[in-house]
Amino acid sequence: MLAAQSEEIRSRDQGQALDLAIRGCNTARTEEARLAITKAFPQLVATLHHDAGVESAVFSPDGQRILTASDDHTAKLWSTKDGRLLATLLGHTDKILYAEFSPDGRRIVTASLDHTARVWNAADGSLLVSLQGHTDKLQNARFSPDGERIITASWDLTARVWSSADGRLLAILQGHGNTVGNAVFSRDGRRIITASWDHTARVWNGVDYTLLATLTGHNDALLDARFSPDGRRIVTCGSDRTARVWSSEDGRLLAILRHGGVISRVAFSPDGRRIATASYDHTARVWNSEDGSVLATLQGHTSEVRHVTFSPDGRLLLTDSVDSTARVWNSINGRLLATLQVPTGAAASPTNNGFSPWFSAFSPDGRLVVAALGDTAARVWNITAAGDVVAMLQGHTKELMGVTFSPDGQHIFTVSWDNTTRVWNSTNGQLLVTLQGTSGYAQAATSPDGQRIITRNKDTARIWSVPDGRLLTTLQGHTDVVWSAQFSPDGQRIIAANKDRTARVWSSADGRLLMTLIGHTDVVTSAQFSPDGRRILTSSKDHTARVWNSADGRLLATLEHTDEVLAAQFSPDGQRIVTASADHTARIWNGADGRLLATLEDQVVIARFSPDGQRILTTSADHTARVWSSADGHLLITLEGHKGAVWNAQFSPDGRRIVTASVDNTARVWDSTDGHLLAVLQGHTNVVADAAFSPDGQRIVTASYDRSARAWRLLTLDDIEQILAK
Repeated sequence: MLAAQSEEIRSRDQGQALDLAIRGCNTARTEEARLAITKAFPQLVATLHHDAGVESAVFSPDGQRILTASDDHTAKLWSTKDGRLLATLLGHTDKILYAEFSPDGRRIVTASLDHTARVWNAADGSLLVSLQGHTDKLQNARFSPDGERIITASWDLTARVWSSADGRLLAILQGHGNTVGNAVFSRDGRRIITASWDHTARVWNGVDYTLLATLTGHNDALLDARFSPDGRRIVTCGSDRTARVWSSEDGRLLAILRHGGVISRVAFSPDGRRIATASYDHTARVWNSEDGSVLATLQGHTSEVRHVTFSPDGRLLLTDSVDSTARVWNSINGRLLATLQVPTGAAASPTNNGFSPWFSAFSPDGRLVVAALGDTAARVWNITAAGDVVAMLQGHTKELMGVTFSPDGQHIFTVSWDNTTRVWNSTNGQLLVTLQGTSGYAQAATSPDGQRIITRNKDTARIWSVPDGRLLTTLQGHTDVVWSAQFSPDGQRIIAANKDRTARVWSSADGRLLMTLIGHTDVVTSAQFSPDGRRILTSSKDHTARVWNSADGRLLATLEHTDEVLAAQFSPDGQRIVTASADHTARIWNGADGRLLATLEDQVVIARFSPDGQRILTTSADHTARVWSSADGHLLITLEGHKGAVWNAQFSPDGRRIVTASVDNTARVWDSTDGHLLAVLQGHTNVVADAAFSPDGQRIVTASYDRSARAWRLLTLDDIEQILAK
């Protein structure tokens, strides 16, 4: 039942679908329940459209781009980060069956049924050279390991070697009696293997192109052939339901690997110790490359398996099937870990004329998969991690604008435009307390021990007991709207920012007004204490932030922008300040004397320090978040992928991850070191206004304009395997 529910909502609410699938598997450990988890875990992050079937899809060597080849006579170049189309390669007059990058990523080669291959500039998609001379369709084209040559395989019974620089024909490899289905260089480029429908494979000298050996023994068409990484062995496969392992030195047959159907693809593991085969018998198998023994049989596909490849580290296998799925497996034990499906209703390729438009590939870092599964699009999936919704916080009657965990992680506080702040059990999502009044425009203002919380309501602020919701005291005396409020680090004072152009300091024990900070000439938008509590930082629409002595209210420094200051924050050690302004900059200041240290040019929404103070995180209306050095302000990382403005972002407590919240209805989790995407938290149906980590960094909470908050745990592929293995 839970597995069926997971399947039903998976396309629109992945987070809940994954939780339902896991709970279903814990209830009944059936194959259906396990399969539901493998379907719910992968995250579809981009769909790359063509006007006809997609024949192949590969990543660039640096993983930043994706190249697709299509029956619509084009190849397309896409951004991996956000799925943007970068260039369309136009010129072929028939289907393009294969395309790949040169080893340095600077060029592209395409192979077409129009009898030509073409070499393109990978930067802008311009045509560099056309390889003409074949008299029939091309099956594929591949670069040599050094990128200086290209080998093409054709239905005209030949393979041809070309200069990739100027398109000169270097050699014609003749002798096959039927279509050459595949041709590849050895890793050192010194040999070439060709596989033909004439039942043979041939090994050629890669320097002078003389024939070295003919591998005979298959009794039907050969469909693939590969060198081992060390070049000492060759594996071939074909329609005779066998794969065969040969010595590349003398052509001796070393092993025969048998399936119950045509074997369409073969692959060596990166270390060369294993071979993977894909078969029309609906299975893939992993073999010991030394003795040909079966190590694992991958069962689960419901139709022909057309393609197989190892992940860059050899831990995973990726298979593609005519059943419109690609599947990710543990390559050691054969356990199914992820199932990538063509969405229901996707446009099928109109015709395929017997070709095999089922092709998928890992990204160079193994975190993403791009899959072409027989329809008119390639799809990019994240298999690194996914968000599992562990609690749904529902009950607010208007949009949520902020959310945070209590200091001990036991509670979640949500702030809503319905003029309430609510306290929830962070484990099960149970509503504990509803407090009248909001708690600022962003995160709830709690005392350092988490026992008290401040809410605001027009011109008053109130302090409440978190455990029982009792009103403790009211901070009165404001002459206009209270914009935000915050406790001092020791919890003894409260600073409130006001629309009346002042900030006020109160005793948190009895609500006495201790001082009023006067000097701003417009609304004070935020106010906070320094980490040691000795200074106060305020920001204002008057284009300034100001630093004050918290003991006597003396103005210490004025930090100037050219437009309203949206937010300001002390570094964890209090030595620096970062301000975010509507003037499209964030600025770093010396916290002691107010000297400007660096200016960060960006359409800034917020700016925050990392827990160690070494970096600054900014969010922007340009759909990105950025990480900067707080020492000199140079840009370290740009987090790209959101489809709308990023409103909020936060480092994890250990500084290793970042969560961003966007108007595109998602939150995203990133590695803060290199900026790669870890997970997309999908399921909210409106703007995600805020997102925060729990104090231990193990959970994330998101708040949305869909009037709900969600608590998530981040599950990796290793976590999924542990769940499936129970």
